[in-house]
Amino acid sequence: QSVSPSLFSPGGRYLLSHQNELIQLRDASTGTKLIQFSLDGKINCYRFSFSPNGEWLAVTDADNSITIREVRSGKTLRRLSGHEGVIRSIAWSPDGQRIVTGSSDCTVRFWDARGFQNHFFYPERNRAVHTTQFFPDGTLMTGADRGTIRFWKKQGGQLSRSIPGPGFGMHSCCVSSDYKTLAMANRKRIHLWDLETSHQHLSLHNSKESWGRLTLSSNGRYFVTTGIVFPQKATLYQVRDGRAIWEIPEKVMSAAAITPDGKYLAFESGSIPNTITLWSIQDRKRSRIYQGHTRGIKAINFTPNGSKMITTS
Repeated sequence: QSVSPSLFSPGGRYLLSHQNELIQLRDASTGTKLIQFSLDGKINCYRFSFSPNGEWLAVTDADNSITIREVRSGKTLRRLSGHEGVIRSIAWSPDGQRIVTGSSDCTVRFWDARGFQNHFFYPERNRAVHTTQFFPDGTLMTGADRGTIRFWKKQGGQLSRSIPGPGFGMHSCCVSSDYKTLAMANRKRIHLWDLETSHQHLSLHNSKESWGRLTLSSNGRYFVTTGIVFPQKATLYQVRDGRAIWEIPEKVMSAAAITPDGKYLAFESGSIPNTITLWSIQDRKRSRIYQGHTRGIKAINFTPNGSKMITTS
């Protein structure tokens, strides 16, 4: 049975993952299981978000509702309803006062996290919402199919600006850890934006091959792309000029992950089954091989300080 990609609580104290309908919360430093609880419904409907203080957990359910649970006990505190389609993203504001959800019903909904009430919703004109992310200053970023990215002011949920994406089929949308660079991609186009000036920094078009996943390094210096059909090649680019600087000399079987310090690149090897290889970006050499899984790697994550790598299979 496969295990989902994991999620760290604020500060990296807890690690959450789910296997089928079983949710597990573990101590991130020791791996000790603290609590577990079960959910009912479709596995791929579940999304999670911790409150900023790490005391509560918002979980989306298969009936298009959100359940608020106490982290220490797993006890259900409140259930929020309103969406008419699968909830594809969820985020808790840095001040803990708002929860925002995006759904395939083509709406963004704003919830009052103090009284757990639906504050208001924004229609996305027949475009499913797949991204909701808060910045440290309280600015909210939402993304919808066909690549429209919207930014909302901290107070009042007022729309402040919109950025056009690469077009239909956007599959990647990520922001650097300094919140200065936004990267978006579909199979044929990659757009990079300077979020301080709202100017498009770079636009790349691929007429020969199709891009799969795009991963942006935390330091905003590099991004890496992989193909669609695995095993496939992975290529490292410079953000400042979009120049391809390294085609990794090994086929990959998963989306690539970059360590928080931007020094290493990790992915499932296409030549050694069920194995993660770690490559040095500076030396362009394979640094280490990690073995232990008996099936394909589903996700690769790093702890916030980069000291540990978490893999699920």
